[in-house]
Amino acid sequence: MSNSQSPPNILVDSHVHIHECFALSDVLDSSLQNFQTAAHKANISSSQYLGVLILTEIGKNSCFQKISGHFDNGHNLENSDWTFQKTHESESLYAHHASGNKVLLLAGHQVVTQENIEVLSIISDQFIDNGMTVLDTIHAIQAAKGIPVLPWGFGKWFGSRGKIIHQLIQAHETNPLLLGDNSNRPNFWINPVYLKQARKQSIKILPGTDPLPLVKEASRPGRFGFQIQGTLDLDTPGSSLKDILLDSTIQIQPYGALENPLVFLQNQLKIRF
Repeated sequence: MSNSQSPPNILVDSHVHIHECFALSDVLDSSLQNFQTAAHKANISSSQYLGVLILTEIGKNSCFQKISGHFDNGHNLENSDWTFQKTHESESLYAHHASGNKVLLLAGHQVVTQENIEVLSIISDQFIDNGMTVLDTIHAIQAAKGIPVLPWGFGKWFGSRGKIIHQLIQAHETNPLLLGDNSNRPNFWINPVYLKQARKQSIKILPGTDPLPLVKEASRPGRFGFQIQGTLDLDTPGSSLKDILLDSTIQIQPYGALENPLVFLQNQLKIRF
């Protein structure tokens, strides 16, 4: 790969699970279409953006590592129009479509702390153990050269856990972190209190889809995320994106719609029963 830069517009879905019930080709096909739709709505031409999926994998069964370990450059994903290309860093891969379009895949994991709080370790391929305190988890993610993100989740920021989230936001200058939003939030729930608190303190909030473990959710990646202006070094895109996200002067622009209340209720019932 030549030492070049990405197009000036970057579209990012920051919270992507690839569940066992998903076919990887379906996820990639859907993300390509969803990024194209988002770019069209923003009046961005196909040559002026790069779509990025930040994986937030659960447990040690990493789809990213399987791709990295089993697909040499130019190897086709079976029964699909996709091939993969490695970069000069371990936390990023390109998925190339036969049409000439591509999607950047960045490694990441979802961690559950001792307090039962979810923390995302994004743009790092190092696994972080579950069960540590939330502060130890944040420090471990930073030591692994990842970015810690506290993702919003239905019913997960109430009670004692909500108090901890509040304290972490208040202490963000000594323990830097970002917050996450996701498209599963029903559209009547406009402004959750801790996201509002984060905005007041100029903490970046990264939107992402957070697909549920339902087959139809494989079509979600890329549908909800954010746009940033900037360029990535195509050889080390993960490192470049980390620099952008941690730069306080760079603004992010959310895109996509929150969930229809009826669909939200149906999904919650399906994953529970």
